[in-house]
Amino acid sequence: MTQRDLNLCQRRWLELLKDYGLVIEYHPRKANVIVDALSRKTITTLLSFRDKLTMVEDGVLLAELVVKPTHLSQILKEQLEDTLCACLKQKMMAGEIMNLSAGKDGNLRYRNRMVVPVERKLKEEIIREVHQEPFAFHSGSIKMYQDQRNLYWWPGMKREILELTCLTCQRVKAEHQVP
Repeated sequence: MTQRDLNLCQRRWLELLKDYGLVIEYHPRKANVIVDALSRKTITTLLSFRDKLTMVEDGVLLAELVVKPTHLSQILKEQLEDTLCACLKQKMMAGEIMNLSAGKDGNLRYRNRMVVPVERKLKEEIIREVHQEPFAFHSGSIKMYQDQRNLYWWPGMKREILELTCLTCQRVKAEHQVP
């Protein structure tokens, strides 16, 4: 080393390496033909990347991404025909059930989640859609329930999701599950 005063970190490394017969040599970039993960780009190369990235026209892009359930119209239609939903709406209007409300589009909501009518076929379609998305995977029935309870509600939802999930999802063991 040519530096006279070493800082504390350099002294520790020097103390560690002095027992080994190492020779540290500097190789200029052009002489270093074998490039490995420790090789670094020069500052001029990095600056040229910055120039390429900032050559975008100044402007404003305003967008809003809204995720809506695809079964919305079908759920609305089924809610109008379902006797349980009709009973729940009457109790909501009478003020007997405080957690129920009517959405902007007229659908019945329980704690801001869409109430799914009793029909089992519709529930199966909702679960199948979530499970067969292009980016879906076998996350387990508990995770599937936790994801779905943010959007939908029906009586006995957790039990039905456990019944309707595939065998692979039923075998997934939750990591942090309370016994």
